[in-house]
Amino acid sequence: LVENKPVFAVACPDVYAASILDNNATGINSGLLRSGSALIVPVIDVKRNELFFSVYEAGFSSYNETISSSSARGATLYVRKVTKDFLIDFEGFISELEEVLLAASLIITDPAKTAIYCGGTAFDSYGHIAADLKKIGCNFIINKKTIFPHASYINRCADYRAEM
Repeated sequence: LVENKPVFAVACPDVYAASILDNNATGINSGLLRSGSALIVPVIDVKRNELFFSVYEAGFSSYNETISSSSARGATLYVRKVTKDFLIDFEGFISELEEVLLAASLIITDPAKTAIYCGGTAFDSYGHIAADLKKIGCNFIINKKTIFPHASYINRCADYRAEM
């Protein structure tokens, strides 16, 4: 602000989603090429037994709402937010996520072909969440590398905000 440079707000779940996309780009690309779909769900422990999460969609098309991109095997993957942010007690997380995934706004035509990539601090704090996700019946992939994203993802998300 002192140097009159532009400032862009970046949402914390967006940073995690960018990290999850980048760390799973090869798998996401392979799934999309097999006519599947890919969702990204960052789950952040905000303490006091509460979790903060959102749902994002990965694809080959860029949208106005694109928050980040990554490359895999010569293809560019884009990620955009498809739900609002949710703040929920950790005990109600699984049922809330299941309800969100079954909502009409998320069109999961074939759960067997939909990969749901998860990451975030909640998997470090609440280890049982990973096992509980399997009860929903979707193909959840939890990447431990995305528990704490690198700061470069903030810059990547800010670049997309600047282009909007």
